Order: sequence, then structure tokens, then C-alpha cells
Amino acid sequence: MSKEDKKRAGSLESTVGIGIEEYVVITESASKKPMITTYIYRQGELIRTERADHSGQEEGGLNVPELMRAQHEKTIKTVRQEFGAMAKQASDYALELRELVRKKAYEPAFHHVKDGLALFPENLPLISYYGFLAAIVEKDLKEGLQACRQAVRSIHRDPGEESFYPMLYLNLGRVYTMHGKKAEAIECFRKGLSLEPRNPELFSEMKKFGLRKKPPISFLSRANPVNKYLGILRSYLKG
Repeated sequence: MSKEDKKRAGSLESTVGIGIEEYVVITESASKKPMITTYIYRQGELIRTERADHSGQEEGGLNVPELMRAQHEKTIKTVRQEFGAMAKQASDYALELRELVRKKAYEPAFHHVKDGLALFPENLPLISYYGFLAAIVEKDLKEGLQACRQAVRSIHRDPGEESFYPMLYLNLGRVYTMHGKKAEAIECFRKGLSLEPRNPELFSEMKKFGLRKKPPISFLSRANPVNKYLGILRSYLKG
């Protein structure tokens, strides 16, 4: 969203926010030349200059202020389209981290999560991944547990990240496992599975503790064809 335009003598100024970046667009009209110039700044640095000659256009019924406004708004639209497409969101970092962790590329993931947190320090998935990676890469279990707990405790503060909630419990459970806190870890994995029953990573962690779902018919063996069929049916119905 643009902040309120600032009108100065012979110029227009707007600030356009894209992600955590701010772009300042300033349009000026030359006093001696029939020229309109628009400047685009990012973090105080001039990154683009656009000029338009409005000679003869005033004859069509448009005056200089109207031409300035048209060029100014056109430039703002261009900034949003071009730089908005390049802006990396917190969810992009989280998805990339998920893939790196799945591949056990922990060192690159740790550098990546720190880059993400520099831009999005309050993002819960990034805080959670930081905790897990601090524990596994730097062996800092205290820092890792603190960060993962913080992410889980703050879940209701960030309702836009529901798809990552199972992962928050997964990371916390993994760090509890590193601490040797089996009961706490199992509880985290169960909570994660209650949100996403088919999450393969959570299910894999549960299996490490020798925990599996009870067969549909307890007095029959797990390998019994009836239990196998009912198990498949149960998974299908849970969707």
C-alpha cells in the first residue's frame, strides 16, 4: 500500500511498501523544459529515472499537474508489478527450508533460516526451523528448545500460517527427542498428527518410538487381511 502522497511545490512523492522494502517515487516537472521526470529510490538510493516530454500534450486538454499525476501513478503501478514479483515472502523461505531439512542439508538450511529471520524476525515457521537447526547444527539444545517452544506457544498469534502448524510440533518434538524427553516428544508428534494425519515426517518420528495406530480389530493381528482392509478404509475416510 502507498502511504499518503506528499505534495510539494512542483512535485509529487509517494512511498510504496512491498514486503519489508519501501520504494519512494518522486515526480517533478522541469520549470524551463516541457519535461516530467520521475525518480525511484530504494533505501535512499536512486535506482531508476524516467523522463517524459509532454510538449504538445497540453493542447489536448491536459495540464502539467494532470500529466504529472498520470506519470506518477503509472510509475507506482510499474514498481508494484516489477518489484512485487521479486519480493521474497516468509513462506518462500519456510518452503525452501522444508526441502533442505528433508534432504538433511542442515548446514545450508541453517544459513538460509538466518537470512530469512533477518527479513522476517517474527515469522513462526522460521523461528521454529531456527530452533531445530540450532539444536542439530550448533548442538545448542537450550537455544533450540527455547525457539521451538516460542513458535508453538505463539501459534494463535499468527493465524495465516496454519499449513505450517504441524511442522511447528514436528520441530519441537525433534528437539525434545534430542533432549531425551520422550513423553514430551511423543505428545508433540501426536498434536501434529491431529492437525495433519497423513504427514509422513510426523508418522516417521512416531514409528521411531515403536508407536503405531492400533489395528481396527484389536483381537486380530495387524497383518490380518480384515485389519489391512479396514485400515485402508479408515485412512481413506479421514481423507
